[in-house]
Amino acid sequence: KAALFSAILTAFVVETYPSLQPGSNDTTNQLLAYQISKGTDANTPLTINATISTLLASSSFTPPASARWINGLFFFSLIISLVAALFGIMAKQWIREYLKWNAPLAKPRDNVLVRQIRLESWEDWHVDTLIWTIPVLQELSMVLFLIGIVILVWTLDNILAIAVTILVALLLCVILVITVLP
Repeated sequence: KAALFSAILTAFVVETYPSLQPGSNDTTNQLLAYQISKGTDANTPLTINATISTLLASSSFTPPASARWINGLFFFSLIISLVAALFGIMAKQWIREYLKWNAPLAKPRDNVLVRQIRLESWEDWHVDTLIWTIPVLQELSMVLFLIGIVILVWTLDNILAIAVTILVALLLCVILVITVLP
């Protein structure tokens, strides 16, 4: 589940992260303005000189706050989802090793000792807590993703954003109720 969600989330990240970088048109316009500025003289109209100066001066790019929020939420969601997948792999390894205690050719006493050692290690390493955190991390990842979607849609269209916000709010309420009730 975590891998599938991470793949879907990655598609959104690929689409939104370019908003954190200056556009190629800005760089092209600056290069053209620089080239033109080298060929201007005293007879060039003031409006053209002012436009060229503006293009040359606008070299610093600051991404919009919405792009930072959207990408921050998406990246955090992706990282948490990947950590949940990693925890799932680790838990599977622990379980596989834990279940190998009953060797058919070993003495029953040796089998019981191996099982006890593995049980104590299981408890010392808090493997049950690790397993318990996997769905919590996945839920947190999903919540961050949904909040990022809401912010993204608000940058695109207000009417659609209202509908998406209501739906996400309802889903988050359901998730909260289902999480808290047990």
